[in-house]
This record gives sequence, C-alpha cells and structure tokens, in this order.
Amino acid sequence: MFKNTLVAALFSSAVAINWTRDKNGDWAHDCDFPGRDIASGRTTGELCSAFCQSVKGCTQYAYLNGICWAKNGNLGRENAVVKKGVVCGINNPPSNPSCGCAAGQCMSQWGYCGTTADYCGVGCKCGNCLTSLTPANPIPPTPVTPNPPANPQPNTVNPPTPPQPPSSGSLFGFSADTYLNAIKSLNPSVGRDVAQALFDQVQKHKDLFPKPLHIAMLLAHIMQETSFSAVREYCAQDGTCLNIPASRYQPYIGRGYMQLTGQANYNRFQQFAGIDVTSSCGITSGACDKLASDINLNWSSSMFVWSWSITDPHVQQGYFGYSLQIQNGAYECSNGQFASNLQAGQTRLKYYHTVLATLGLPADQFGLQGCQ
Repeated sequence: MFKNTLVAALFSSAVAINWTRDKNGDWAHDCDFPGRDIASGRTTGELCSAFCQSVKGCTQYAYLNGICWAKNGNLGRENAVVKKGVVCGINNPPSNPSCGCAAGQCMSQWGYCGTTADYCGVGCKCGNCLTSLTPANPIPPTPVTPNPPANPQPNTVNPPTPPQPPSSGSLFGFSADTYLNAIKSLNPSVGRDVAQALFDQVQKHKDLFPKPLHIAMLLAHIMQETSFSAVREYCAQDGTCLNIPASRYQPYIGRGYMQLTGQANYNRFQQFAGIDVTSSCGITSGACDKLASDINLNWSSSMFVWSWSITDPHVQQGYFGYSLQIQNGAYECSNGQFASNLQAGQTRLKYYHTVLATLGLPADQFGLQGCQ
C-alpha cells in the first residue's frame, strides 16, 4: 500500500503543472483529470473548452490527439495529474460584471449572451471569448523549396487519364489530371469534377502543403475516412459520436471527405472559409448538407481539417504517422487511448504509399513513426 501511495504521489507531483488563467478558465499543458469522462468529440485544442461548455455537467476537460474529453466532478488544480502531451482545463471563467453577461458567458458581436462559438467566436465583445491553446514551445517550420516531381508511374489496372499541361503557377506543377490520377489510384470511380475542385482548393491553400508528399497524406486520410464520399456519418461506424442530446448534435453530423463533425467545428470552419454554412441548419431540415453537396465546400472543409495536422513540425518534415496521430490517433495508433482499430492505421499507410508512387514521389522512409 505504501508503494502504491508513493508511486501515485510521484506521478502527480514529480513535474510541476504550469497553469494559465484566462477568459476560458484555467488550463495547462501535460496534465489530465483521470476518469470522470461524460462525453467526447473530435475538435481542435482551442475549441475543447467550448465543447466542454456545450456538454451538460462538464466542469473539466482534456484534449489529446484531436479528441476533446468532457469531464465532471468540480475538481480543482490540485486534482490534476501530470500526463505528457495532454492539455487539460477547468471551466471556471472569472465573472465579468462589466460585460453584461453572466459568469461563464460571453457577448456576441450582436450584443447577445451565450456560451457557444456563435457567441464566443469571431466578433466576441467580452466575457468567455475563445482563446487559442497552442503547443508549448512550437518549432517553426523549415522553409522548403520543392522541385517538381517526376511523371506519375503508369497504372496498368486503372489506366490514368493522359496528363494535360499544368496551369500556370500550379503548386509543384500538378494539374487537375495529376490529382485525378492520384485519386483514381485509390478509388477508380471518382470523377474529374472532384479532382478539379481539389486543384482549385490546393491553389487557394498552398500554405497547407509545404511538400508534394503532404498532398499524398491528405488523399490517404480521405480514402480511409470516406473513400471520397461526401456524406457519411463517421461516428455511426465506430461509436464515437458526441455524447450530447440529439437535438443539439443531429444538424452537425459528419460531412465532407474529412468528416467535419460537431457544432464548434462547423463554426470554426465558417471562420476558416469566410462563408456561412450553419445559419439555416435545423434539426431535420438537413440545411447543413450543402457542406457536402457542394464539391468546393466539401474540399474546403477537408482543407480545414487538414490544417490541424500541417501545423505539427513532424508532419511538416514528412512523418505520416504524426498526421495520423492528430487525425484519429486515439483509435488507430498503438499509443492511442483506445487503440481499438490498429489495422485501419496500417491501411492508411498503404494508401499513402500508393499515392506517393502514383505521383512519382520518393518512397516513404518513416512508416508509422509518431503513431506507435
């Protein structure tokens, strides 16, 4: 018993937890509140606090590998334990009487009070406005001057479309036909309109693709997530739906090639794309389905989800495993919290290798490093 007590004490206090206090409450890197999980959802670190606020009874949260865990119990800083790589927080924002909203709320740009991203996101005037949870001591990316890749390798099973001259200034010299050949190496049924829309979005978001191999990473993840199907509720397959009332979740089911899921992420995507996709969402109207029915919006949401990965310095260097860790590491990486679908991780890697070969890029040297 003494030994167990000593181990627990060492685990909790051997490394100091450096807390930050802001409008979202208390949060810190490398900490956790074990157990007490009441809901989970795929989101970004900066929206984990907002996700917690959307879940009834949530008083603490933890964020790891693209998953936000809402917890209850009204615990304090003294109850947190050290856990490397996890961001944890306490939803106890300070009261701000001068704001005109209740404690824990914020005032939207239109002067109304609430706790969702509609109130606390872009234009938030005061109160519990969203702030960014950025990694500690981020490593700046190394500038890259890529060379155009060699011509795609022939595919005898599914002959590629004859290559067309790339558009002037196209990233890495890739044309829409280059993308079509790459996509068809994974799913031969995909049409050219999908490839053209991808070309347009890559040209618009060149900063998300420092190297040609990052395009291969994106396509591999999409193939595993949806096989390039626009509407397909991801959580219906593996049971990881947000554990919140259907009346609040249903309009924000997974849509798009990379399965944008959850109200907080939909609102965040609107800021990324500069367009409105949620104002007419209803419980049964399916208005949000335009995110999937419009090919350009579909790819734009995929760019948004991919942007979570490319900020990681390891991903920038070409480590596919680290991108998988961010996208779905909790389930598909051997070091994930559940590690229940490791074969899916191997399948993603296979897709990645296929696209690398189709694009005529060098073979991958890292495997699933960062996901093991």
